[in-house]
Amino acid sequence: MAIRWIINGYFRSGTTFLWDRFRKAVNDDVLCLYEPLHPDLPNFLEKNGRDDSGKRLHHLDMWSDYLRIHPDHRQLLLDRHPNRSANCDWSGQGLADYLEILHTLDEDVMIQTNRLHYDFAQVADMTGASIVHIVRNPVEVFHSIRHTYFTNVGKVHGFIRRLAYPLRGSRVFETGAWMNRARKAFPRLYSVTKRDPKRLLSCFVPAWIGANYAAVQSLSSHHGIICAYKELFLHPVALAEKLKLCLNVPFSIVGEETPRHCAEIGDKDGMKFNDWVERWGLENEWRVIRGVMEEREGR
Repeated sequence: MAIRWIINGYFRSGTTFLWDRFRKAVNDDVLCLYEPLHPDLPNFLEKNGRDDSGKRLHHLDMWSDYLRIHPDHRQLLLDRHPNRSANCDWSGQGLADYLEILHTLDEDVMIQTNRLHYDFAQVADMTGASIVHIVRNPVEVFHSIRHTYFTNVGKVHGFIRRLAYPLRGSRVFETGAWMNRARKAFPRLYSVTKRDPKRLLSCFVPAWIGANYAAVQSLSSHHGIICAYKELFLHPVALAEKLKLCLNVPFSIVGEETPRHCAEIGDKDGMKFNDWVERWGLENEWRVIRGVMEEREGR
């Protein structure tokens, strides 16, 4: 069959929620593959599922559909996985060789990913898949990333992470790696700082803006749609209809599992974000993304 659907978005932006709703709508008729570019997936494949790395992500069994793939193909995925080091700097050919394994499986495939922002053009041309990209308020994303980093590993490890956080913030959710991808996409960013920043917010701003700007620009010329996170709870019925038309899969996003709206972020948080936007010189890119978000939210 083929990779027919892709749900993408920056970390903590609602992609897992849509992946789960899609999976429930299609039952077992589609392979719903979670995070094929996650650096922990090789461990899961290597141990044939006898590993709880998938459950650590959201305390759910996220990677079980990989066990439905023939062992020979799982071995190919293991051999060709392009992001074992979590540097998020795979080659175009390496990505193509990896996704080709999924694209030539006997079943229809949907993939959920937080890592294809810069590769939409290549992947769309290769697969012809329908793409949904979700954008969430970046300050909410930042707070969610930081909170999750401290709380998803237990009290002891969480305490250790808090101690190391000031000097290791760039490692949270691969933020430093995505900052470097943004620098490659926007070479002018290399001249902004003499040293690589270590704190999370300073790395997060170019990482988030670069990823979402690349996705927005790509989807303007390829088959796919952009959704705002707030649509999940502000306009769930209208969003479900829009997704049904794009994906040709009828499913509901209304009910107890609908994400709750985060508390309003304070002006001080927004000011810190905007300050780093100006320092990095990304005002124009941020304006484009913000305009898309506001349009989708009906503002």
